[in-house]
Amino acid sequence: MFDPETFIQRQEDGYALCTNPMADGGLSAITVNTNLQGQARRNFEDSIKRMVLSKLLSPKFGEVILTATRIGEA
Repeated sequence: MFDPETFIQRQEDGYALCTNPMADGGLSAITVNTNLQGQARRNFEDSIKRMVLSKLLSPKFGEVILTATRIGEA
């Protein structure tokens, strides 16, 4: 079973490093602000979803990134 949290490294400054679980030669990592809320977070999540639909990101990497944006809720 795929666990997106395995690919997230939390940082103390409110960011998280997301590593791409797919070794496809594309984007290998991205740093995500875990403190986004409201409209800013919705806009960011929508842009990630569009990138997955456009095949700029793998669905699994998109899931890792979206999981990281919600870390601040806990």
